[in-house]
Amino acid sequence: MPESIYVAAIATRLGVSVNCCFGQNGIMCGGQMVRFGGAISRPRTLAQLPTYAWARDRALRGRRGAALVAEQTIGDMDPEDIDNSDGTDDPDFVLSRDFFINMRFTPEDMEPARPTPTGLGGGLLQLAEMTTDLVTTGNPDFAERIKSTKAYAAPGKSAWQYALDQGAPNAMRYRVGSLAHYEWCHLQGVCIGGKTDAGNLVCGHFAVNTYMAVIESALSASGAQRRIKVSAWCAQPYVADWVHYQIFDLFSGGHPPKPRVDIWIDGRITKFSQNDALQVQSELKRLGIG
Repeated sequence: MPESIYVAAIATRLGVSVNCCFGQNGIMCGGQMVRFGGAISRPRTLAQLPTYAWARDRALRGRRGAALVAEQTIGDMDPEDIDNSDGTDDPDFVLSRDFFINMRFTPEDMEPARPTPTGLGGGLLQLAEMTTDLVTTGNPDFAERIKSTKAYAAPGKSAWQYALDQGAPNAMRYRVGSLAHYEWCHLQGVCIGGKTDAGNLVCGHFAVNTYMAVIESALSASGAQRRIKVSAWCAQPYVADWVHYQIFDLFSGGHPPKPRVDIWIDGRITKFSQNDALQVQSELKRLGIG
């Protein structure tokens, strides 16, 4: 019998009330076990656990050790990038064994997007472009995932702080579990072969990064190699006002065919829910992705 359940059982038999926990990871449920009374059903409790903040904090406790081990094998990491406070600068970092995409979902659905832009890069809207160009998806490299995005991003500071400095829309200070700050977003996600370097990092709202993560997860799960082009259009340097995500089948020579998937992500959204994820996943499946 798991120790936590054994302790709770003894306490209940003695007629005392104790804080309860459940699950193999010892997740606190926030309720109490009592000797008498009917069962209490909290369907939303199970749906929301493990929380993003809980999993993140658990991962961060082991981050320094994992990073230093990686440094010994990689040999190209600056030890100054790895410190005990680094996780507060990279709140999206969660070890793969602890990360679930639903940790990032907001309770509220995504706001209506602005009309899809036209004339970017020299027409009606004068915005600077950061792009992957056409790249082929690949396998993830753990060495890239443990790099500090703050250290490798061009501005060299936390995304939330840089967004505030630039006056980015909806920029907020970072708070654990807020899901409302800016993050450094990989244009080509690490899970599909992207690198943690200045050319692949753009400052985007937490909701934008979540939207991109849903697309990347579908690409990774599909098991098929694709070509992608991901572009961030920036009103302020390195701050995404729009993200354009295009997915192509593999091709050789000549101009690329029409993209199988062509999605514009509004950089000013602040919410992305499970409902939004299901809609995106359904559309990707309809288009042959995932």
